[in-house]
Amino acid sequence: MIVPFNDISRENANIKNEIIEALECIIDSGTFILGDRADQFENEFAKFCGSRFCVGVGNGYDALSVILMSYKRLGLLKEGDEIIVPSNTFIATALAVTNLNLNLKLVNPCPLTYCLTSKILEDQITPKTKAVILVHLYGYPAISEKLLKVCKDNGVLLIEDAAQAHGAERLGTKVGSYGDAAAFSFYPGKNLGALGDAGAITSHDERLIDCCRKIRNYGSSQKYHHTEIGINSRLDEFQAVILSIKLKSYQQNLMLRSAVAERYFNEINGPDIILPYSNDLKKTGRTHAFHLFVLRVEARDRFCAFLKSNGIETGIHYPRLIHQHPCYHDVEFCDSEGFSDVNQKVVSIPIYPTIRREEVDHVIKVINEFV
Repeated sequence: MIVPFNDISRENANIKNEIIEALECIIDSGTFILGDRADQFENEFAKFCGSRFCVGVGNGYDALSVILMSYKRLGLLKEGDEIIVPSNTFIATALAVTNLNLNLKLVNPCPLTYCLTSKILEDQITPKTKAVILVHLYGYPAISEKLLKVCKDNGVLLIEDAAQAHGAERLGTKVGSYGDAAAFSFYPGKNLGALGDAGAITSHDERLIDCCRKIRNYGSSQKYHHTEIGINSRLDEFQAVILSIKLKSYQQNLMLRSAVAERYFNEINGPDIILPYSNDLKKTGRTHAFHLFVLRVEARDRFCAFLKSNGIETGIHYPRLIHQHPCYHDVEFCDSEGFSDVNQKVVSIPIYPTIRREEVDHVIKVINEFV
């Protein structure tokens, strides 16, 4: 049996006809950028997240960049300000900071949740820190009242990187409505994925959102009248309508992911396998989006080879910490907690809404046979 790491084509097959019909309507309309479909999705996604506003952009990296650019325009950030970023995120999070001449401060996450915590921030925030980018890695909602209080008490902006956590929540509050602003990616492999690149910004702050809207459209809210130094990063009508269609069944897909995760938690019992940390999910009212199901295995290479020999694809997210990339070799970072060792043991196994029961059976059986 072959079990792919992810199979986007299965999900898309279920809504293919609806997508084609919607795309034909857009083709006939002649409006492809900043039209009604983009407005509709922005309103729907803001409501889904529990946020006042949403701005569609070209991708998740642009979502972070436009947020930071807007804060600079509004005078809340300036070049050289320190931005805290977890060391184990995808490189786009760091690039958004350094490409705007902000100072990247890498911090190791909690080794249990792989996310930043209020305690970590209390220890790491300095007078130079002006913002924290809180990455909800793998779909775990890292939000908490205490974390928000730490940021507020220190006058630090809290920006959520929710690229992997659509719909994750704590005590009924979804990611994307918790911090000062949030960035989402709709890359095809994400839980809510477009059929190409797309992203979004959510916030309760109308002044920030107005600035984001201008910056994503060449710094303009009126044709040929440019009040900001902007960029071109707009959610096109095709991707917007696809995302609106997928959003209708997203909550059901989230439940299907959770059901697969529940089986993994209950049935994977290999002696050399450490499951994701789940003790605090029910206790703290957290709903994990399970974009990824990440195991920790001492002999990772041998484990991956064993699964591959049994037809199971795996993934490693991410093989290098940010400071280990050649482009960030000059970033000052002391791995005092030894998280790089933890990062060499993480491996992701298949989890997606359309994975079949027999495929899950096979994954569990093979993992439990590994020694």
